Amino acid sequence: MGKTTFMKMQKKRMPTTPSNFSRSGGNSGGDDAQSTPERRFFHEGEAVAPDQQSCVVRPASKPRLIWDMLAIFVLLYDLVSVPLDAFRLQQTVTLYWLLDIFASFATAVYVNGKLYMRHWAKAYCRSWFVFDVLVLVPDIFVLVGDAQNAYPG
Repeated sequence: MGKTTFMKMQKKRMPTTPSNFSRSGGNSGGDDAQSTPERRFFHEGEAVAPDQQSCVVRPASKPRLIWDMLAIFVLLYDLVSVPLDAFRLQQTVTLYWLLDIFASFATAVYVNGKLYMRHWAKAYCRSWFVFDVLVLVPDIFVLVGDAQNAYPG
C-alpha cells in the first residue's frame, strides 16, 4: 500500500474537526492539542472502504463470535488429548473405564433411600451398563488396532 493511499484512508476514517478532539463532542474551548481524542472501540463506527472489503468479517460479528467459541472447545480438547497421546495415557484411561464396569457390578445401590445389597448387577445393567459399554468399545478397538500395527506378523 502506497503512502498516499494510507493517508487517504486515514483522512477518510477520522476527519480532523474540533468535535473529534473533545470527549463532549464539541469544542471544549481549550487548546485542541491538550484535549484527548475521543476513544472508539473496534465495533463502533463505520468500516474503512467497505466496498473493497466484501469478504472481511467484522471482529464483533456473530459469525466471528461463534468461530471464537468453537476455538475454545478445540483448545480444551487439545489440552486433554495431546498430553494423553504424548505420554500414551490413553491405554491407562481405557483400562480404568474397563475396570470401572466391573467395579460398578460389585457396588450396591440405593433405591428410594434404601440400600440394596442384592440385585445390584441387575440395577446396573438397567441403568448405565449399555452406555458404558458403547462408549468403551470404540476405545478398545483403537487399542487393539494400535497393538496389531505396532507388532505386525
